[in-house]
Amino acid sequence: MNLEQNLYDTVREWQLKLGYQREEMRLYYPEESLLELLDTTKEALPEAAKAFAAQMADRLGSIQVMPTEKKDGRWCVCIPPEGVTYVWEHVPEPAFLKAFLTVLKTPGATPFGCGAAVRRHRAGAGTKPSDRAPGQGLLVCRRTAGSLCVSRGGG
Repeated sequence: MNLEQNLYDTVREWQLKLGYQREEMRLYYPEESLLELLDTTKEALPEAAKAFAAQMADRLGSIQVMPTEKKDGRWCVCIPPEGVTYVWEHVPEPAFLKAFLTVLKTPGATPFGCGAAVRRHRAGAGTKPSDRAPGQGLLVCRRTAGSLCVSRGGG
Protein backbone atom coordinates (compact mmCIF):
# COMPACT_ATOMS: atom_id res chain seq x y z
CA MET A 1 0.00 0.00 0.00
CA ASN A 2 1.14 3.54 -0.61
CA LEU A 3 0.33 6.79 1.18
CA GLU A 4 -2.23 7.93 -1.40
CA GLN A 5 -4.31 4.75 -1.04
CA ASN A 6 -3.88 4.82 2.74
CA LEU A 7 -5.22 8.39 2.89
CA TYR A 8 -8.21 7.53 0.71
CA ASP A 9 -8.99 4.41 2.76
CA THR A 10 -8.63 6.16 6.10
CA VAL A 11 -10.65 9.27 5.20
CA ARG A 12 -13.40 7.16 3.60
CA GLU A 13 -13.52 4.87 6.65
CA TRP A 14 -13.94 7.86 8.98
CA GLN A 15 -16.65 9.25 6.72
CA LEU A 16 -18.48 5.94 6.80
CA LYS A 17 -18.21 5.68 10.58
CA LEU A 18 -18.75 9.32 11.57
CA GLY A 19 -20.36 10.97 8.56
CA TYR A 20 -19.11 13.50 6.04
CA GLN A 21 -18.21 17.05 7.02
CA ARG A 22 -16.49 19.54 4.74
CA GLU A 23 -13.66 20.28 7.13
CA GLU A 24 -9.94 19.77 7.55
CA MET A 25 -8.76 16.33 8.62
CA ARG A 26 -5.41 15.56 10.26
CA LEU A 27 -3.88 12.09 10.23
CA TYR A 28 -0.84 11.23 12.32
CA TYR A 29 1.72 8.62 11.30
CA PRO A 30 4.76 7.22 13.06
CA GLU A 31 7.81 8.06 10.99
CA GLU A 32 8.43 4.36 10.28
CA SER A 33 4.99 4.02 8.72
CA LEU A 34 5.46 7.07 6.53
CA LEU A 35 8.84 5.79 5.37
CA GLU A 36 7.18 2.58 4.22
CA LEU A 37 4.13 4.26 2.67
CA LEU A 38 6.31 6.70 0.71
CA ASP A 39 8.96 4.04 -0.01
CA THR A 40 11.79 6.31 1.05
CA THR A 41 14.62 6.66 3.56
CA LYS A 42 14.74 8.75 6.71
CA GLU A 43 17.17 11.16 5.10
CA ALA A 44 14.98 11.60 2.01
CA LEU A 45 11.66 11.81 3.89
CA PRO A 46 11.31 15.63 3.95
CA GLU A 47 11.77 15.83 0.16
CA ALA A 48 9.53 12.80 -0.44
CA ALA A 49 6.83 14.41 1.70
CA LYS A 50 7.01 17.65 -0.31
CA ALA A 51 6.91 15.74 -3.60
CA PHE A 52 3.91 13.71 -2.43
CA ALA A 53 2.01 16.85 -1.40
CA ALA A 54 2.68 18.41 -4.82
CA GLN A 55 1.62 15.20 -6.59
CA MET A 56 -1.71 15.12 -4.71
CA ALA A 57 -2.60 18.82 -5.14
CA ASP A 58 -4.95 18.27 -8.09
CA ARG A 59 -7.06 15.80 -6.08
CA LEU A 60 -6.68 16.71 -2.40
CA GLY A 61 -5.77 20.37 -2.60
CA SER A 62 -2.96 21.91 -0.61
CA ILE A 63 -2.16 19.04 1.73
CA GLN A 64 0.66 19.37 4.22
CA VAL A 65 2.95 16.53 5.24
CA MET A 66 5.13 17.63 8.14
CA PRO A 67 6.75 16.43 11.35
CA THR A 68 4.73 17.20 14.47
CA GLU A 69 5.74 20.20 16.55
CA LYS A 70 6.57 17.91 19.48
CA LYS A 71 9.34 16.25 17.45
CA ASP A 72 8.10 12.91 18.79
CA GLY A 73 8.82 10.85 15.68
CA ARG A 74 5.34 11.39 14.26
CA TRP A 75 4.29 13.14 11.09
CA CYS A 76 1.02 14.92 10.39
CA VAL A 77 -0.80 14.77 7.07
CA CYS A 78 -3.24 17.66 7.00
CA ILE A 79 -5.96 17.35 4.35
CA PRO A 80 -7.92 20.55 3.60
CA PRO A 81 -11.72 20.57 3.27
CA GLU A 82 -11.59 20.28 -0.53
CA GLY A 83 -9.51 17.12 -0.21
CA VAL A 84 -11.98 15.58 2.22
CA THR A 85 -14.76 16.45 -0.23
CA TYR A 86 -12.80 14.87 -3.11
CA VAL A 87 -12.64 11.59 -1.19
CA TRP A 88 -16.38 11.78 -0.36
CA GLU A 89 -17.27 12.32 -4.02
CA HIS A 90 -14.76 10.02 -5.76
CA VAL A 91 -13.76 7.15 -3.48
CA PRO A 92 -16.34 4.36 -3.16
CA GLU A 93 -17.45 3.09 0.24
CA PRO A 94 -15.61 -0.09 1.20
CA ALA A 95 -18.35 -2.73 0.83
CA PHE A 96 -17.07 -4.99 3.60
CA LEU A 97 -16.67 -2.19 6.13
CA LYS A 98 -20.14 -0.87 5.33
CA ALA A 99 -21.70 -4.32 5.84
CA PHE A 100 -19.67 -4.96 9.00
CA LEU A 101 -20.59 -1.61 10.56
CA THR A 102 -24.25 -2.22 9.73
CA VAL A 103 -24.08 -5.43 11.77
CA LEU A 104 -22.26 -3.74 14.66
CA LYS A 105 -24.76 -0.87 14.79
CA THR A 106 -27.76 -3.19 14.81
CA PRO A 107 -29.41 -3.42 18.24
CA GLY A 108 -28.94 -6.93 19.57
CA ALA A 109 -25.98 -7.63 17.28
CA THR A 110 -24.32 -10.93 18.01
CA PRO A 111 -20.91 -12.41 17.27
CA PHE A 112 -22.69 -14.72 14.82
CA GLY A 113 -23.82 -11.67 12.84
CA CYS A 114 -20.25 -10.40 12.63
CA GLY A 115 -19.05 -13.79 11.44
CA ALA A 116 -21.79 -13.92 8.82
CA ALA A 117 -20.74 -10.51 7.47
CA VAL A 118 -17.13 -11.72 7.22
CA ARG A 119 -18.19 -14.95 5.49
CA ARG A 120 -20.37 -13.05 2.97
CA HIS A 121 -17.51 -10.72 2.14
CA ARG A 122 -15.00 -13.55 1.89
CA ALA A 123 -17.32 -15.52 -0.41
CA GLY A 124 -17.83 -12.46 -2.62
CA ALA A 125 -14.10 -11.86 -2.78
CA GLY A 126 -13.44 -15.51 -3.64
CA THR A 127 -11.15 -16.05 -0.67
CA LYS A 128 -11.03 -18.67 2.02
CA PRO A 129 -9.07 -18.88 5.28
CA SER A 130 -6.32 -20.90 3.59
CA ASP A 131 -5.70 -17.93 1.23
CA ARG A 132 -4.48 -15.80 4.14
CA ALA A 133 -0.81 -15.03 4.23
CA PRO A 134 1.07 -16.41 7.23
CA GLY A 135 0.68 -14.08 10.21
CA GLN A 136 -2.62 -12.60 9.07
CA GLY A 137 -5.06 -12.74 11.94
CA LEU A 138 -8.75 -13.43 11.97
CA LEU A 139 -11.40 -11.09 13.25
CA VAL A 140 -12.82 -12.40 16.50
CA CYS A 141 -16.28 -11.21 17.55
CA ARG A 142 -17.55 -11.74 21.09
CA ARG A 143 -19.83 -10.12 23.63
CA THR A 144 -18.08 -8.59 26.60
CA ALA A 145 -19.94 -6.87 29.45
CA GLY A 146 -22.89 -6.07 27.21
CA SER A 147 -20.79 -4.75 24.32
CA LEU A 148 -19.83 -6.40 21.09
CA CYS A 149 -16.04 -6.64 20.85
CA VAL A 150 -14.13 -7.13 17.62
CA SER A 151 -10.47 -7.95 17.79
CA ARG A 152 -7.77 -9.72 15.82
CA GLY A 153 -7.19 -13.32 16.72
CA GLY A 154 -4.24 -15.48 15.88
CA GLY A 155 -4.01 -17.14 12.56
